[in-house]
Amino acid sequence: MNVEYHRIVVDAWEIKVEPSRFHGLSCKICDQIFDDRVAGGNVTRLDTDSAVTREALQRLITWINQGIPRRFDLTFDEIFELSVAIWKYCCNPTPFSRLITSKQDDLMLRGDMRIEAAGWAFTSLVFNQPLSFEEASRFLISDFLLGVNVIDGHWKYLPSMLIRKIEEARFALLEEIFRFIRDRVQIYRTSHSSAYHRIAVYLCAHGIDIRLRASEYARPPLDRPYGQLSIPHCPRKMLGIFEDAVVDEPQLNQPMEQLGAREPTVASSTSNSAGDGKSVTETRRSSISDLGEPAELRSGRGNIGVNEGRIHKFLLRKWLEQRNKRAERRSIQTWKEDDIKQFDEVAKQLRENIRVRRHIGFRGLDINDFQALRRKRLMI
Repeated sequence: MNVEYHRIVVDAWEIKVEPSRFHGLSCKICDQIFDDRVAGGNVTRLDTDSAVTREALQRLITWINQGIPRRFDLTFDEIFELSVAIWKYCCNPTPFSRLITSKQDDLMLRGDMRIEAAGWAFTSLVFNQPLSFEEASRFLISDFLLGVNVIDGHWKYLPSMLIRKIEEARFALLEEIFRFIRDRVQIYRTSHSSAYHRIAVYLCAHGIDIRLRASEYARPPLDRPYGQLSIPHCPRKMLGIFEDAVVDEPQLNQPMEQLGAREPTVASSTSNSAGDGKSVTETRRSSISDLGEPAELRSGRGNIGVNEGRIHKFLLRKWLEQRNKRAERRSIQTWKEDDIKQFDEVAKQLRENIRVRRHIGFRGLDINDFQALRRKRLMI
């Protein structure tokens, strides 16, 4: 039986192949061979790019042409690069899946796939492995902040849908954990104010300002691309900081902490006052500056206006002095034994809240949500 051979060229490398072997294994390569042969050629040239390496493409073509080995010792990078080649050239991943099973088990048992998480999520997607996909995507959602391509900068070929779903899930988890922390602490704002202020100040100093709304903490400004956020912590780290805050017990006679009021935003501080068209800032400035203007401008009643202006300035000065004294008294309040006992009560309850939340754990993505994408890109 005569076999018609065809040549495939990748850069300076070439191989003689039997075209029929690519039927059912690589839709894209098979179609390109068919088009070249219809045009009268016996050579198909395949180009590499930043996503598909030459070595991975050579391995893919060789194995399809000669037969896929039952076992082959691949490194993690080689597994990922092979997965990218399978994805790009619309291959059937099933015959290749046995090559990654043992390596997958090794990586999953290690439980420290932080660097490989993005690549392993993609590989699990290609080979339709639900548990591995859920685990790898969970790491990306709970343990990272930067975009997936930023985490693994040399792995560019990741589906935009996968990146988008990870980012959406991470935003949702950031909001969820922030609300969890904020709401648990604010319960004690009145009943145990000293404990509330100490914990809140600690959190604020470490980038978790519970005076914010959850969306303000988790969502970036619209004009800033993902991967350039000012969010200081990933969701898992937020729980760790919360736990540090409640185990940081105050010392006897240590000055008490006080969480100040949140700084007003530009929009709120310059919003119009009711009906007169003037901003609140302008109104406040004019009311204060009026105290220092000539009495004739404030009142047409001569000396009466002057006396009123002096009285106003005197009362304002006294009020400022009293406010400063109250602030000084607050600033020198110290922790007493009863205060520390109350803090310990609050800390005990919050530690239990944190334990329960950790027990619930974090969730990864469901691979079933990506089956339409797989059918579009793979021969399945």
